Amino acid sequence: MMELSDYDKANIAGILAGDGDWYAAHLIRLIAKADGNNLRKLVRVYPDEVRAVLEFLGDRRGEVFASLVPDDCCCHDTAGCVEIAREQRP
Repeated sequence: MMELSDYDKANIAGILAGDGDWYAAHLIRLIAKADGNNLRKLVRVYPDEVRAVLEFLGDRRGEVFASLVPDDCCCHDTAGCVEIAREQRP
């Protein structure tokens, strides 16, 4: 997992407008374009990045973000999420 830099957080508008050719810039644009299904997948691996983009796009109270994070998954522990998924398999 990576940490979203202060620069990226402060410049989300410019990044969404096309500025930047680094990994986090591409990730920010991907998050902004993602549908609900793909956002649920992205939030498991990049929760901080998804939260930052959603807040920029208007999710100030975190309601959209909260709806994406499964109750049984920490989302900061990918290995834990995989283990939970294995346990829930029929």
